[in-house]
Amino acid sequence: MSLRIPLEVCTDTGLPSCQLLVRAIHNVLWPLEAWGRGWTCHWVEHDDAWGYCDFDRLRIELAPDLLTDRMDILIPTVAHELTHYRLGPEVPHGKSFNALESKLAFRLGVVYKQSATGKTAPTKGGSKHE
Repeated sequence: MSLRIPLEVCTDTGLPSCQLLVRAIHNVLWPLEAWGRGWTCHWVEHDDAWGYCDFDRLRIELAPDLLTDRMDILIPTVAHELTHYRLGPEVPHGKSFNALESKLAFRLGVVYKQSATGKTAPTKGGSKHE
């Protein structure tokens, strides 16, 4: 299955729909599963992260800079946040998290290079959110 990234611009933000983008990637990864009830996706700037999965508000947030400055890490960041979405708040970053993240990213055509620290996804300015 090929990945088509929907980049239709929303008139209210001037950005592509974050919801359409993340759901399109979700549908490639899990074509037979419905999108989580009540979950939404938004462009939100965070000082220390490219993305954030908020389980209390059922939302995935992505930094708008990903579209302008860091398209190279857009897909890996969505894979990272969808790993959080899939595993839930009980599973922290670690071996099982990294294993699923790497599998999802690989299915999207991204291959991570494992670092000495075990970190796989790029972080924003020394992010605490890896």
